[in-house]
Amino acid sequence: KEINDHKTVRDLYTEHLVKNNELTEEETRQIFDEFEELLTAAFEDAKNAPNLETKDALYNRTEQDQYEWNEVPKTTCSIEALTDIAVKINTVPKDFDANPKLLRQLAKKAEMVQNNEKKIDWGFAEALALGSLLKEGRTVRITGQDVERGTFSHRHAVLHGTQTNQTFTPLNHLSENQGKFHVHNSLLSEYAALGFEFGYSAQQKDALVIWEAQFGDFVNGAQIVIDQFLSSSEAKWGQTSSVVMNLPHGYEGQGPEHSSARLERFLQLCAEDNMYVMNLTTPAQYFHMLRKQTLQQKNKPTVLMSPKSLLRHPMATSSADELANGSFLPFIKDENLTETSSLKRLVICTGKVYYDLLKYQQDNNINNVAVARLEQMYPFPDKDVKEYLATMPNVKDIVWCQEEPKNMGAWTFVATRFMEEFGEGQKLTYAGRQASASPAAGQKAMHDAEQHKLVEDAMKL
Repeated sequence: KEINDHKTVRDLYTEHLVKNNELTEEETRQIFDEFEELLTAAFEDAKNAPNLETKDALYNRTEQDQYEWNEVPKTTCSIEALTDIAVKINTVPKDFDANPKLLRQLAKKAEMVQNNEKKIDWGFAEALALGSLLKEGRTVRITGQDVERGTFSHRHAVLHGTQTNQTFTPLNHLSENQGKFHVHNSLLSEYAALGFEFGYSAQQKDALVIWEAQFGDFVNGAQIVIDQFLSSSEAKWGQTSSVVMNLPHGYEGQGPEHSSARLERFLQLCAEDNMYVMNLTTPAQYFHMLRKQTLQQKNKPTVLMSPKSLLRHPMATSSADELANGSFLPFIKDENLTETSSLKRLVICTGKVYYDLLKYQQDNNINNVAVARLEQMYPFPDKDVKEYLATMPNVKDIVWCQEEPKNMGAWTFVATRFMEEFGEGQKLTYAGRQASASPAAGQKAMHDAEQHKLVEDAMKL
């Protein structure tokens, strides 16, 4: 009875708004009437919907082959525009109480673009991508548990004074007519934060909306939002979203709770071209992915296995030219071995382990084992894979290499897809950690031994 007699949340909130002169009673009634009309119209539409023909419904759940994909939007950006952005995001007001060490870092970054040095790292490429979208009038929003500076101190989106409470957000000071940049550290609830960002993205169709986990493993707390909304809302209700999930992922020996973003779970949810799942290896790839995600016509969520150690890896860098004139590549061939006639093996991988394989290839002067990268696992780039395999008909030995245990990661998802593109006599084998109940070893020494073995298994003939 007490509950029944208690005022509803709507009534209490309405009274609060009216009391504080936020709205008038007439305005609140108008809002409720409009909402009632919306529901009534939707109900009538539902009643008038045509009956489902079950025969047709059984056969229309399809995925597009790569040659049928929508044309990828142009994601280039002129060197002049990038230089202007680089200078502005690395300049602070004269009266701003900035950390002198940070100022020295900012000054060096602006020079990288001007000199076209291959030194642009992950965080800088992100800032340039966001800046380019903002200058084009787009809204950009990033939230997460430590996004203002980045969990690994790689972003510095909001600068803080050393002796004062001053703050400065460079990306909001690019031009007069730019879009608005929102960046907010969120509470430690992945469920609440991702749920809100999914809804924001579903409403703000032309905005780039990113939610970033502190570590990819923490996304477990948002599983309900992922399963019931992000992966299936388009199939269930026709509701689309282009939210990007940045999930730090990769095996650096930090133990089970700081290694895996559970890539395999997302791949299990993939069907009917419902979302993108990626594990990128270069800052340029990230730059073009962010621009593609915002500029493309179709709204699809993107799940990105974002890096930790690659944020500052000396080999994981890009040049201004790669940003200015490049494009997003879902599959990357071995750029070091262009001669395929002498190849004995092809290793295919995704994400951070590529640099371990590359180092082994270079240190041991291996020129008969190629290493290719699957940057986008879903939708699967079957055309690119098939064309690359066709250039090496004599290579029968193809290896999938991953850091994750065999029962995790992408292995079970990609294996059949690769084999569908194979030529005569080509076979696929696995190089990676053994199946495990835990996502990663708890001891650094064990991790290092496992990592060395999986790299050697992949590369050593």
